[in-house]
Amino acid sequence: LLSLAKNNPDIDFYIIGRGPLEEKIRCIGNSESNVKFIGFVSDKYKLASYYQNANFIILPSKRNPVWEELFGIVLIEAMACGCIPLCTDHTGPNTILDGTVLYKNIFKETEFLTHANGVLKAYSEDSQLITSDQNAAIEIAGKYSKKEISIHWESVFNKLSINK
Repeated sequence: LLSLAKNNPDIDFYIIGRGPLEEKIRCIGNSESNVKFIGFVSDKYKLASYYQNANFIILPSKRNPVWEELFGIVLIEAMACGCIPLCTDHTGPNTILDGTVLYKNIFKETEFLTHANGVLKAYSEDSQLITSDQNAAIEIAGKYSKKEISIHWESVFNKLSINK
């Protein structure tokens, strides 16, 4: 993510969250004008405000022997606010974006930086593409609304009661 920010000095990168690299990111944020370290945000309205002011959510997750990005709600929340996802090819993003126009923005971990740089360049040259893909993100996220999920579960429960 920091390399991506360095390669794209005209884009502001807001890093939200916490982890073992906080101090390093904070220091880099002090020297790189386009990197802003926000830290952990628990207020969902404040978090939504960050999403609404962003064009992208960048989720370059890295697998380890016991973890990979599964169904991350952060991706759905950001997309519901119009953020275009740039993600690594983990189960969650693959499931959420499979069969959609935004599937093009999922990259292998080893190729993330190269492809994300290319995609950011393409978006910077085509404002209509940004608008189109932001609308697609909102539409895709809508499939995971409370109403849509309840309809899905209702059909599951109905099938179960028919099979009894």
